[in-house]
Amino acid sequence: MDLLEQQRVKAWLLSGARTESEIVSLERSAANIRTRAVSVASLCRDGQATAAAERYAATVRDYTRRLSEQAAAVRAVIESVPDETERAVLELRYVRGLTIEVVADIMNYSTASVIRHHRAALSSVRDILNASAADE
Repeated sequence: MDLLEQQRVKAWLLSGARTESEIVSLERSAANIRTRAVSVASLCRDGQATAAAERYAATVRDYTRRLSEQAAAVRAVIESVPDETERAVLELRYVRGLTIEVVADIMNYSTASVIRHHRAALSSVRDILNASAADE
């Protein structure tokens, strides 16, 4: 993972990342848009309209590809967190999109304990990303 990608992952994790369900929803929307763009392109007899629809479909494909790559990078960073509890907190918060309170209920921890594990997990993520950046 290059430095720019690490910065994106770090920013994504630290600023309220998109949840996996939001990414899946965006990918479905993009697929619907691509289907419509292809349908419109096939109905168009005007070369300009067809070219515009194809450019739009390519833009949507690129956007969804980048989202998928970012999601994979975030998952990889989460999986590299050494502490199992911290990893679970990050998974529930950022991949599943749950609130701290719901995470606490699921894990049978107090809210304060989950907050403490969450902070420690983010610190671990920073350390991992900083160490990775120093290696490059």
